[in-house]
Amino acid sequence: MSIPDNVRQILDSRGLNFEVLTYSEKQPLAQAAQALGIALGKIAVATPVHDAQGVALAIYPADHRLDLAAFNGGSQRSLAVIPSAQVHEKIPRSIKARCVPIAELYGCEALVHKHLVNLDIVYFVASPGTLVALSGWEFNLMQGPACYDEMFAKMRTDSGVCADPNAARDQRAVRIQERLQNVSDLPPMPGVAYELLQLSVNPYANATDLAAIVEQDPSLSAQLIRYANSPFYNYRGDVEGVRDAISRVLGFDMVMDITLGISVGRSLSIPRDGPLGLESHWRQCIYAAVLVQRLGGMLSSSNRPRPGMAYLAGLLHNFGVLVLGQLFPDDFALLREAVRRQPDEPLNRLELELLGVTHQQAGAWLMEAWGMPDEVIVAIREHHNAGYHGRLSIYPSLVLIANCLLKTLNIGDQPAGELPTEVLWALGLSEEDVLYAFENVMQNRNGLDFMALQMVA
Repeated sequence: MSIPDNVRQILDSRGLNFEVLTYSEKQPLAQAAQALGIALGKIAVATPVHDAQGVALAIYPADHRLDLAAFNGGSQRSLAVIPSAQVHEKIPRSIKARCVPIAELYGCEALVHKHLVNLDIVYFVASPGTLVALSGWEFNLMQGPACYDEMFAKMRTDSGVCADPNAARDQRAVRIQERLQNVSDLPPMPGVAYELLQLSVNPYANATDLAAIVEQDPSLSAQLIRYANSPFYNYRGDVEGVRDAISRVLGFDMVMDITLGISVGRSLSIPRDGPLGLESHWRQCIYAAVLVQRLGGMLSSSNRPRPGMAYLAGLLHNFGVLVLGQLFPDDFALLREAVRRQPDEPLNRLELELLGVTHQQAGAWLMEAWGMPDEVIVAIREHHNAGYHGRLSIYPSLVLIANCLLKTLNIGDQPAGELPTEVLWALGLSEEDVLYAFENVMQNRNGLDFMALQMVA
């Protein structure tokens, strides 16, 4: 495929010397780079991001991944990936929700990784199957006004292992990251979930609006009604419809977050039984959701999370397991076999050894592409990190505590069941109060198991 006219116009107007290389459109970028003898670190890729200050193009090496949380923390910005459904709206000239790494092309600000500044040659994908090569200083010249930083993107693994294009694990890692960070290749967000997200930011939304969206999906409506009628909520009457569930039992916010979680959660699937199976997945996540909600309600009013959002963070915190299983079934099969053979080995360690990415990374990448709430993204990415103190840390902290409690019942993938005392202290929770809440929630395990089965059905 030839270079798009608008890209060629910028190159020609500046009198730049460039070379065009071609590869098969069906070839992943990592494989194409290896075949052409090009280091991934010399290929620039772009992801559109935005915040209240406007749209920007994050431009970074292909062997890196975005880490906007680190950049935002140091810059006092709140950049987020533009959801795939909104890319054309925010950047009309993008191609198939994919942006060429030339900020001038879109008339927006550039956020350029410092690694690209001093390279002798930089490559970029101008169109599927077409790479353009030019000098590093000419590549940066095309960006116009730009911010040069290195905090917004990190090497693709967190293990400190250098990339080796000949290693099968690292090839899988690149392929997985490449697909998850390429919004045009990702599965679309479920339609109902997208409408729920739009409704959640509408200040005039009411129960009738919410019921109308939920009722579009009969199976979702039925599941919500079963939830409201379950013993866990102790409603003494009969809930006969979605409006009853909203007005009499769960409330607007809770229904919003439960149905968003159900809709997103059911959009991906994995084998039902065995290690990392669907049944064990939803059992852990339902238990965690209720525990996170209960523990959140115990916090001081200044720190207390919205109950529905706490539930949603707990429900979707392990969403990355579904992402890996649905989008990469062959790699996931290797991981399941490894878990079966080494049940006591930490899941994260097995993931990094076999895939080069963790389920936290995979889940956060897809949630960012879908434009899910920041609370959920942070809970997914940091729920195993007891030392995380960034913005919205309350959500992964509560999930971590819930998973430590569940590990005492041999439920979940938390490496150890000991409660993290520093996390408890930071939240103002005592071990005694947490254990009491846990025992209280576990008294209704039948109700929780019923809710988990509805996610599998």
